[in-house]
Amino acid sequence: MASFQFKLQPVLNQREREEEACQQKLAKLLQEKHLMENETRLNQQTITDDKHQMKNDLIGHVDVKRVRQHALHTGQVTVRGQELVIRLYQLHGKIEEAQQWLLESTKARKAVELLRDRQYARWQAEQAKREQTEMDEIGQQRFNQARHERDS
Repeated sequence: MASFQFKLQPVLNQREREEEACQQKLAKLLQEKHLMENETRLNQQTITDDKHQMKNDLIGHVDVKRVRQHALHTGQVTVRGQELVIRLYQLHGKIEEAQQWLLESTKARKAVELLRDRQYARWQAEQAKREQTEMDEIGQQRFNQARHERDS
């Protein structure tokens, strides 16, 4: 029996590769976002810890050098936090764009798959019709043969 051959299989394969590439890019961006969010949380915790430490250092005898170091460190961590927030904002735009590309590539793949499924259904119907025609022909031949033997 003949097997179904989808003539656009190379196109479908390419669309699947494109979709996979989009998925990988999105996953990479989401991983980067996760890492940056963790770093932002750590920065926030560092700032909170520094504030508590500075509060403790301001009790009793005040070491100006130590207070200056705390202020400098907190300032650096704050600047780093602001940079992370800006990068996160930019990353959100890239993630939205990657999600849109993934959506488009998925639609393109599904369109070709739908075409393949329709062609396969049509091919199956043609196969069934051909088999039925063959069975009808065999039945007709047997009927004719039996009639011929009865008449002879």
